[in-house]
Amino acid sequence: MLEALFVVQLDDYHGFIVKKRYPSSLSLNEKVLNLVFFAHQQDKKGGIQLSEIEGMNIASYSQSNYPGWIICYVIESNDLSPEEKEFIPGMGRLILELMSENPDEVDIEEILKRKSTLPEQNEEQRAASVFLTPSSSLILERMQTQGVDSAAKLSLWLKNQIQSDDVNIRDAIKPLILSGIVKVEMISKTKETVFLLKDIFNYRAPPVVSLQKSEELYPEMMGQYRSYVTTFFSPPPPNKGYNPTIPDDDPNSPLLEDRENIARVIAKSLHYTVLQCVRDHPMSLSEIAQKTALPETITQSSLWALETNRVVAYFEEEDVWGLITNPIIETFMPEYSLQLVSRKLVDKEISSEIGSRYLELLIEVWSDSSD
Repeated sequence: MLEALFVVQLDDYHGFIVKKRYPSSLSLNEKVLNLVFFAHQQDKKGGIQLSEIEGMNIASYSQSNYPGWIICYVIESNDLSPEEKEFIPGMGRLILELMSENPDEVDIEEILKRKSTLPEQNEEQRAASVFLTPSSSLILERMQTQGVDSAAKLSLWLKNQIQSDDVNIRDAIKPLILSGIVKVEMISKTKETVFLLKDIFNYRAPPVVSLQKSEELYPEMMGQYRSYVTTFFSPPPPNKGYNPTIPDDDPNSPLLEDRENIARVIAKSLHYTVLQCVRDHPMSLSEIAQKTALPETITQSSLWALETNRVVAYFEEEDVWGLITNPIIETFMPEYSLQLVSRKLVDKEISSEIGSRYLELLIEVWSDSSD
């Protein structure tokens, strides 16, 4: 059973700062906070740590992408129940996301009461992160032409592309590894090899499911709804449409910029949670907040962000938000790379061992996949 919750930040100048607490009558001293932070510093991956300090059982949660932040839960027993193991990290993810978004709107009491959580990032969200790091996008484009490459060659190529020696290939390739797009293995004692295992398709789809369900739920708004969708998916100017996902010969085509917009929407967990709701059918603000268990103020902010990115539109008469474009990121098997690797084998650019290992990895990834 949860007895108290503290949101703590380690500041370089002020030390430990308790940003939020519930109930307000409880406090944690410097010794407790030091010991909790030390436990998380030992494990750089983040996650849950259990501690028993000064008669208190503390379950603390951290994330590597929020350095210096810890969520401390004072619990009844040091043995977490299955329910606590599930909601403690989910609630921690939500609180850290909200604190980075708008700390003034974070109501710990409400979050605890509703047991609001955020799920872990799924495959679609992890793939989105690739497009948010310019060097990761460059490496993906390179791997699409190589299929297999040595890490050393890839590092040299990236430095040449960026025109800088100050490039950390491990940091640049990390989003690709975490999303399962590539795998890096030491094939020989001194040679790391990078394998392309998945490719990514990033696009906006028409909101077919939402349109179909809206026919039953909100027939009176269908004229306006179809008009919004049709206008977006019309050809770009000089016609009336403004769909940036249609390629054209204009060197200033917004295709790449929109790819990043889609990636930001999907990678941002709060926006993605709201998007998942309206993918099904139009909903009111209160309905979305109820279904997601997010505060209405945060839900509203996410809806405005989605509206700015031409993802949703507000229908004033019905007081609902509806999907007008459905941003999607999908992965698929890079079958084209088999020819690339075959040619490399013939030209003796890679060894038969590397070629065989590539086939093994592709089979491992795709044999049981439903994609």
